[in-house]
Amino acid sequence: MKNYVVFCAVIFCFASVSYALTFEDCGSKIGKWTQIDVSGCNTDKKSCVLKRGSNASIGITFETTKPVQKVEALVWGKIAEIDVPFPLPNGDGCTSNVSCPVQPNTPQNYVTTLPVLKIYPKIPVLVKWELVSEKKEVIVCVLIPAQIK
Repeated sequence: MKNYVVFCAVIFCFASVSYALTFEDCGSKIGKWTQIDVSGCNTDKKSCVLKRGSNASIGITFETTKPVQKVEALVWGKIAEIDVPFPLPNGDGCTSNVSCPVQPNTPQNYVTTLPVLKIYPKIPVLVKWELVSEKKEVIVCVLIPAQIK
């Protein structure tokens, strides 16, 4: 009987665990991100919902480890292990709230909007967002679990 009670308690604990959204570093080289914000994203869920025909705003707070003259944003959707480019209306990080040239160890807050086009399929996607330097060095890279609906 005692084993049964312990077993039920363990099952109850696992059943009550909620998913929490986690962002993953995917190869930051000359910087680190400290905060990721996605508009309308419920962090109690396991992925962000991106609604077709709308815009998703993203904020990445980061610092570099060395001086950077320019910052460029590159975005892909990882679908079945294939990186599919997501076009940005403005890939220039220096016009997206980043103070260029960027000095090392100085917090920056990159902010932009990604159009979620109606032609995108309704599927789960892992959004890969990179900020790169003028020398194409990866400043920060983050994976954002998402669901296009």
